[in-house]
Amino acid sequence: MQRLKFEAFLLIFAILLTKYNCRCYPQDQTSHVPCPTSCQCRNNQMTCSSLTEGLISIPQTIEKIYIREKIDCHHPKVQNLLERLRRANIEVISTCNELNSEEIHQFQEYRRTAIRRVKRSTLHVDYKYDFQANSTFFLNCSFVNGPCNWSQEGALDFFDWKYVSGVGLTFKQPFASFTGSFAEILSPALVLPNNTNQVQVRFQIQYYNITNAQFTVYARYPRYSTEYHLVLGLTLNSGNSDVIPRTYIVTFTPKYPNYRSSSGKTCKTWAPPYNTSSLYEADDIKANYCRNPGGMRNSTWCLVDNTPDGWEYCDLQQCSTRTPQVVKNPFGAKNPVAIVNYQSGFNKHMGRMALLAGQIWRGVCYPYPQWDNKISNLICKQAQLGEVGTIILRPLSPYSTTLCTKAEGITCPSTATSFSNCTIQTPANRFIHGTVYWIACFPSLNVSTQNFLATNAYQLSLTDGNIPSQGIAKITLTQGNQVGGICITGWDINAANVFCRQMGYPGAVNTSVPLQGVTYPKALVTSVQCRGYETSLDQCNIKGSLQSTTCVGSTTATVACAPKQAAYRNQSMPGYCSFKMGYCGWKMSGNLTWQWRNGWNVNAYNPLPTYRIDQNYAYVQRFPYDSKVRESVLTSPPLVYSGSGSLYVKFDQYITGNIYTRTSVSFNYLNNTKNHYLLFKRQFFTLNEFKSRQTSQITPQANKSFEVKITLQTFSPSTLPLISVYAIDNIQVMNVE
Repeated sequence: MQRLKFEAFLLIFAILLTKYNCRCYPQDQTSHVPCPTSCQCRNNQMTCSSLTEGLISIPQTIEKIYIREKIDCHHPKVQNLLERLRRANIEVISTCNELNSEEIHQFQEYRRTAIRRVKRSTLHVDYKYDFQANSTFFLNCSFVNGPCNWSQEGALDFFDWKYVSGVGLTFKQPFASFTGSFAEILSPALVLPNNTNQVQVRFQIQYYNITNAQFTVYARYPRYSTEYHLVLGLTLNSGNSDVIPRTYIVTFTPKYPNYRSSSGKTCKTWAPPYNTSSLYEADDIKANYCRNPGGMRNSTWCLVDNTPDGWEYCDLQQCSTRTPQVVKNPFGAKNPVAIVNYQSGFNKHMGRMALLAGQIWRGVCYPYPQWDNKISNLICKQAQLGEVGTIILRPLSPYSTTLCTKAEGITCPSTATSFSNCTIQTPANRFIHGTVYWIACFPSLNVSTQNFLATNAYQLSLTDGNIPSQGIAKITLTQGNQVGGICITGWDINAANVFCRQMGYPGAVNTSVPLQGVTYPKALVTSVQCRGYETSLDQCNIKGSLQSTTCVGSTTATVACAPKQAAYRNQSMPGYCSFKMGYCGWKMSGNLTWQWRNGWNVNAYNPLPTYRIDQNYAYVQRFPYDSKVRESVLTSPPLVYSGSGSLYVKFDQYITGNIYTRTSVSFNYLNNTKNHYLLFKRQFFTLNEFKSRQTSQITPQANKSFEVKITLQTFSPSTLPLISVYAIDNIQVMNVE
């Protein structure tokens, strides 16, 4: 036993050794220089066996250098060489052979968390799918004497349940966790008996000292897809004292009853007249069940494809164990993928990558330098989340480790049009751990959005509300003067934010408003789907027509937009803005728009996936293949010096993704556009960080109005589909009235 523990420790040590990822810039990079003899050059990348002074003279096209051997990151000569490279915008990626004190602390935290992830409880966190195993019709577990084969999928959640003998399963969210992170437990395989069409779930939970915790029951059908189907959702709140255990019972009808004909063909859903005629009301003609409508045949049967008559008999045995079916493509596809984030069910296009390798869900570790960006595109396409994918960050949280497969084990032929054409090498060692990378998926830039608003001029308005920022959301088509609303199909906080932003408000605070005595209009838009970062509705996926129509089974949407601030208080003042109610009077300008992230609704689009989902801030996001230089400016309203102390600016900044950014803070008196006083200037390159910044100090003239400008310039470092996010929060202009 001691030997096994020792081997596991060595394995984790080897895997969790942090990579040294620095961005560097050569000083005397020249054109027409051949590739060094000890290196290999391809496009804008160069791979070398070691870091030597000879790398100072390299081809001009090189943007990244990969060093195979470990380097002494803290040696003065190495640091000097890296600094010289950095000045020419060259990124060097390698591994340090020795860690400094901060890196050692990070490593120890990674190791401690990884061990806990595997060994902290008796639940398996590396559930292995066995589609040939016999399923059960009934499952009963008190969890008092053990977990009863319930398990976890470590790559699809973030924290662990813990089994406590004599008590059951317990869960305590770690102190250093991100808001919204979650833990799942997975039942053994279940199957629906042939004579049953519903499933009942009964469970008991006890909780204390929690606020707005979400407890959710899903059904998933791994033979068919990775999709989660909601069965029950609970919001739990309690005080500090123990709560009496509560029992919940929920009944649902499975989406994929496992009905097949006697030859093994999947039964189709019943079609008219069988499921519509009153002659068969007593025969339970539902879904794709095996039935004998009206006793017209000798035994039960169902509709199937690829037969002369379109039907076949079923071979039913009451409550018998079925012979396991051979599953060619588990989860509905060869090489199924999943993208998981802290907002489970929201922002699905951004999250942690997970692949099914060796029948186990695993994350993807260490994408560079082997990672081909085409793989990102294919993963997004396989997940049906877009055509363009880009790796956005390497989370530094110690809780980001999980079972993984190395990127070098994923290969895709140049002709691949689907991730199913790729090959995933199952790790030889089942328990490989590492820091898992996140991915963002976006629609293809070459395919226009299916949206009739994109080709027709229109205006937005709010009517029938008690205040101008609330009411019925309406659209007026300029041509023909057609007026209509928006059906609530797909209407959520992200669509409401886009609507409000387009009308000039910071965003939405509620997706509906109770209105009395109003007549709801017919709709021009029958369904809407926005991701949340769009600047106008014509960038969303919208269905509708040029003629208004009645919403089927719903009404038209109402919305409450965040009103423009008429008064300032607490931390929503120009001199101290925490973006709780909007921009605090600061004005936006530039060719890349600032957007307000409303943390009051945790389901709103969150471009910082490893930051708190309940936080308010302003952000700028660059999108894939944007090659233009972008400028985004925040300008304060007129301010006046208090007369005591020095004036300076403090703010918190958050950066994620591949970003080249220049940030500056300037000061100038009103009506004097010539004299600007630069208080702060900084450049950032490919960082993922959160830092508090403070500018230099100045003593303004008394009783003379001035303004402060925060200017952000961003540009793309290459033609790859890279994204970046720069966010700002808690702006404080010190010593102003």
